[in-house]
Amino acid sequence: MEFQGKLDFVGEVQQISEKFAKREIWLNTEGDYPQTVNFQLVNDKCDLIDPFNIGDELKLFFNLRGRKWVNPKTDEEKCFNTLDAWKIEAVATQSEAVPEALKYDEKEGNDLPF
Repeated sequence: MEFQGKLDFVGEVQQISEKFAKREIWLNTEGDYPQTVNFQLVNDKCDLIDPFNIGDELKLFFNLRGRKWVNPKTDEEKCFNTLDAWKIEAVATQSEAVPEALKYDEKEGNDLPF
């Protein structure tokens, strides 16, 4: 699955056990009904977010995971969902998508180089 939004929060790596570490990141969507969505990076994926900054527009690829848990004291069942991100890409903004040579510069005018 894919999700696109602006990076809003990057948590610290939490070492849960000897074999399991996780890190939370939040992405915001825009539009009429903006949403903040919590994703987690696990184990060797925890450092995938390091090259990015708060406010960057990102595309995340993730797996939806769910598990059932039974409270041993009350036998009450609960279901937990997690969004496990496994790949992160920067989304090019409109200005970044235009090659540098094709950008108009007021100082130089719009004369062609040939």
